[in-house]
Amino acid sequence: REERIWRHLDTCQMMTYIHCCIPRIKCSEHGVLSVHVTWADEMTRFTQLFERLAIQMLRCSANRSQTAKILRVSWDEINQIMERGVSRGLSRRKEETIHSIGMDEKNFLSGHSYVTVMTDIEGKRVIDVAIDRDETAVNRLWEGLTVNQRGQVKAVCTDFWRAYITGVSRYVPQADTVYDKFHVTKHLNVAVDKVRKREHRHLIKEKNR
Repeated sequence: REERIWRHLDTCQMMTYIHCCIPRIKCSEHGVLSVHVTWADEMTRFTQLFERLAIQMLRCSANRSQTAKILRVSWDEINQIMERGVSRGLSRRKEETIHSIGMDEKNFLSGHSYVTVMTDIEGKRVIDVAIDRDETAVNRLWEGLTVNQRGQVKAVCTDFWRAYITGVSRYVPQADTVYDKFHVTKHLNVAVDKVRKREHRHLIKEKNR
């Protein structure tokens, strides 16, 4: 059998690896199978303990480049570890009652490239993320919740983006819409500034008469 190698936690600051020739067994039901190793998941070159450390560092820094540099792995490898961690977390997620939901946009590239983020406000966690902020993205996020979960939503905090407002009325009509105070303040400031400019022009005209 060909030897397999997994990167493990460092020992005294020295990079440490586990080497193993995984034996095969013959099963009367499933045929020839490789024995499952307890220290690593399938199709990965890192042990579970190493990946757990990487995930903990990513949660602290949210910086893949720096995490990869500290752990002495490539950016692609740390990104794959992160994706596997997300997949494991989603597979363990249970149907939970969510009373308050946040819908917000994030600009993640130069220009106008957006993602829509759905969050559990009380649980302080991200529920899901969808590319763009159009109606299709909003529908996908809401349909990611079960009918029972949507029926228990009491409030949705969002901005004035039409697709978000439409999504609330379509999927959780019983919920109150709470507009983000940042966007309310922004609209208020714009309105006050318009009135100020209009009054200033009016006073200038009155003065010049």
